[in-house]
Amino acid sequence: MTKRNMFIVILLAVAITSAVFSLVTRVTVLDLNTSSPVRIAVVGPMSGPESALGDAMRRGAELAAKRANENGGVSGHAVVVEAFDDANDPKRAAEIAEEIVGRGDIVSVVGHWSSAATRVAEPIYEAAGLPVIVTAPAEPRSESDEAGTVYRTVFDDLEQTRFLANYLRNVVGQETVSIIHANTARGRDLAAAFDATYRRFGTKVLNYWDYDPDDLAGLTARADAIAQEIRDRKLTGHIFIQGGAPQAAKIAVALRQAKVRNGIVGLADMASTAFVSAVQEALPDGDPAASVTNGMFVTTPLLFDTATEVAQNFRTDYLAEYGTVPDWVSAYTFDAAQLTIDALIDDLGPDADSGKAQLDDMATLHSAIRGFLDRFDHVERARRTVGGERYFGPNGTNTTSVQIGLYNGSSMISALTQLQPILERGVTGFLDLVQAGKVLYVNDRFMYKTNVVYTGVQLLNVEEVREGQGEESRTLEDRYRIDFLVWFRYRGNFEPQDVVFVNAVEPITLSAPDKTGTDGDLSYASYRVSGQFKLEFSDIKHPYGTVLTGLGFHHRLLSRNNLMYVTDVLGMGLAKARNDAVASVQEDKETGAFAEEAESWLNMLGLDQVDLAAFFSTGPSGDPLLDGLSERRVFAGMPDWVPARSWISQEVYEGTGEGDPSFIGYGKQAPEFTRIDLGVILGPAGVDPADAVPYNWFVYLLIFSIVILIFAAIMDRKDRGQFWRVQTLGMRVIGWPVLLVSASTLMLDYSAQNLPNAVTDALVMLFDSLWWIVPARLLAISIERFFWVPIEEKSGRRIPNVVRLFASGSIYLLAIFGVIAFVFDQRLTSLLATSGLLATIIGLAIHANIANIFSGIVLNIERPFKVGDWVQIDETTGIVTDITWRTMRLLTREGYHVSIPNGVVSESLIENYSTGEMVRFSSEFFVPERFSPDKVDQSIRAAESRIRDALKRMLKRDDALDDYTWRYDGVKVFELGLFHRFRVDYWIDEYNDFEIVREAVYAEVFRQFGIDGIEQGPAPMDINLKRDKAAAAATGTAPTNS
Repeated sequence: MTKRNMFIVILLAVAITSAVFSLVTRVTVLDLNTSSPVRIAVVGPMSGPESALGDAMRRGAELAAKRANENGGVSGHAVVVEAFDDANDPKRAAEIAEEIVGRGDIVSVVGHWSSAATRVAEPIYEAAGLPVIVTAPAEPRSESDEAGTVYRTVFDDLEQTRFLANYLRNVVGQETVSIIHANTARGRDLAAAFDATYRRFGTKVLNYWDYDPDDLAGLTARADAIAQEIRDRKLTGHIFIQGGAPQAAKIAVALRQAKVRNGIVGLADMASTAFVSAVQEALPDGDPAASVTNGMFVTTPLLFDTATEVAQNFRTDYLAEYGTVPDWVSAYTFDAAQLTIDALIDDLGPDADSGKAQLDDMATLHSAIRGFLDRFDHVERARRTVGGERYFGPNGTNTTSVQIGLYNGSSMISALTQLQPILERGVTGFLDLVQAGKVLYVNDRFMYKTNVVYTGVQLLNVEEVREGQGEESRTLEDRYRIDFLVWFRYRGNFEPQDVVFVNAVEPITLSAPDKTGTDGDLSYASYRVSGQFKLEFSDIKHPYGTVLTGLGFHHRLLSRNNLMYVTDVLGMGLAKARNDAVASVQEDKETGAFAEEAESWLNMLGLDQVDLAAFFSTGPSGDPLLDGLSERRVFAGMPDWVPARSWISQEVYEGTGEGDPSFIGYGKQAPEFTRIDLGVILGPAGVDPADAVPYNWFVYLLIFSIVILIFAAIMDRKDRGQFWRVQTLGMRVIGWPVLLVSASTLMLDYSAQNLPNAVTDALVMLFDSLWWIVPARLLAISIERFFWVPIEEKSGRRIPNVVRLFASGSIYLLAIFGVIAFVFDQRLTSLLATSGLLATIIGLAIHANIANIFSGIVLNIERPFKVGDWVQIDETTGIVTDITWRTMRLLTREGYHVSIPNGVVSESLIENYSTGEMVRFSSEFFVPERFSPDKVDQSIRAAESRIRDALKRMLKRDDALDDYTWRYDGVKVFELGLFHRFRVDYWIDEYNDFEIVREAVYAEVFRQFGIDGIEQGPAPMDINLKRDKAAAAATGTAPTNS
């Protein structure tokens, strides 16, 4: 078998070995176990008029499962969401609850939606010990009830009804109100609760209308009749619509279509995308949902413009996954599923075999989930979720506060005033605050009346900051200069611009506004700001290799109890005022079909995790904030970076209050402020394979690189010649970079998401250093294999170890200098000065030997001569007898040896008389001017035969003289007079014959002169001696006979 075929076999062995280990790793470690998955049940109205709510529930839970599966699932087991349709029917809900309990493979239940369905299903789940997380406004659960397995994350209907009545009466100031309610026991109870709340403040509900919630077909006619009565009686005041999303939508559409302009308020069902969709479906074609929903006040557990970065990330991921914006329904279902997943991961750990529970032991799993949820029993022990700080009251009761949303068009924004509960750790002296109008008593608890400020930030330009001048200038890595606009829209007499920028390098004061204005009782002020802001201003985890920039600010003195900054989603263009019901992404059918076909092929090839969009997507991201940054070219001055992700969120900042007495002492409010954060994560510009290559592929590449390096090491255990040296070096050149890329990607991504920043920084330095050391190692191996070894093979001498060490040491030293300068960012001036001085001292001591050794290396590479060659070096001529790494030795014709240092040889003119085909010897003969040149020419011609005969006698061969030419070379003046000059050239094969041939030429020419009576002039002289590669005929100059 040839070497080439053998190498191909080895490469096939590398590929097969890598594939086997990769397959084993994938099956045992990377691939999720789908045979025994973690099953979460989502139960809700998956069909019927409220199916949109069921879809939102299912999507939220599925997004949580997808996130978990992308991160390894639960101890290697896939998370699966199973949707069950109870159609909001109590009987069907009980049957599904029995089915779920009977199956014995469901770890938790998220649902149901309707209060009636939840009421009948709860006892079934509790009897089986199955955890249930209710994400809908169900009936309240008494804190005195026995501990069960049901946990509520949303307020109940009664609580939000009373809250809405309180808000409408005391914040909006509406004294006149009418109610349209479902003709059910629950509908009548809620209407009565609304009226009871109004009566507490000296007024009451003036008008009631009921409807049959099950008769959707006849609901429009009933709503038209109600609208006609309102118009006929010229009723004023707001209208409270109580009911589910489809019922409330039909009533609202009928009222607006009948030109009833009274304000409309409603409960959390009307804060869902299902409600907006139902409104759009009930309208005639061409009429926008915004014409109905605009101006409505609704209760809601979540407002995205007041939500944290966690919620903004959820919103972005949901939009990317489903092409539509999420609502609070999908958000809270996501949280419920995520809590279940976190509970199992917390209990099982990274390996199910080492956990306290086993996946096939459902009773233990159920207990572990309940124990996990029971930990969050106080605000101080809350868990951060999309819906906010999640904790439960006694027996899993809800603690989520009611918020008031305002429809602007069909987009939900925060109302200008919010009511926030005063917690146990809050202030005392509530009555004084009530009298001052800062606190309201709502639902048997005191609540702050908080002013809302719509706040917008628009980045204009971001650039790096340089320090110093000229060559001393450097880029400051910890900050950027940011130019931006910030504006406030608010109601009231206070200064929202008195803010503190938490990551500003120097304090920034918003003094003179760039623009001001008013819109009714709303004030507006805009400021243009420029300053330096530190990077990494938030604890947000982001992938390695990316940078977090942006800014954050909070009010200097007004705490979140008095002032709440919320994102101006309308002013920033984050929620477009659309005429359709729901913002969605409609994909072209042909493109969708192509995507599905491509996905099926990738699945078949085992490449199901390839993100093709990361390679080919060039359009808008779907995130208005991120797209706006690109469109305005905010980062145009930083061509090496591009915005990869952005958000604006509201966070809670715990400050000091700057010594303000209102924050100091027992019973005072805590110095907690609402903080607006605008964050942008920048990624490297250009194509980054890590963005598109699945994470698992880097594991396979790591395995491949280890295998190929092991094979290379085994093959190098025995020297098999230059061919194999080249192949194993090539394997190393491939293996080491792949190893560094894959290992660094895996380790740094894991560290950036899970380990302290100090560990990540240490890993970064380690891998950055290896990117210098590994190429140095490969270069040292290359020099050994392609430089030293070939020299040794050609010269037959071993390269001194000191030379090898010096060369390798120089390479590693340069690599170390690179690490110091570029990894540790240290100047090399002092280090180079110190090392330069040391090198100078050593160099002065051994510079001659070093020069001779390296010159010997060069001479062995160029090989201008070899042992046995006749050479002339400067004025010394001899035959080469030896060549060492320090000197060369010549044997002269006089019989003595000459040693010449290689450094002298490399700098001298070297004439090698043994490398060509012939040696040419040239001599001049001088004859007095009185003799005819023709006569002399004939005499020299006649001497040729004599010369050849003499050489034949002396050298015993006929070819001693290859060629013999001459020419007349003019007249030369000597002191003795004028003389003819003749030049005679001789070509001989062997330089060893040079003296014999020369003596023969002189002797025979002079003898011929004597025969021809030609007088000899001044002594002849040699004028040239060199080696030619061809005969005279091949020199391009034909011999001249004169």
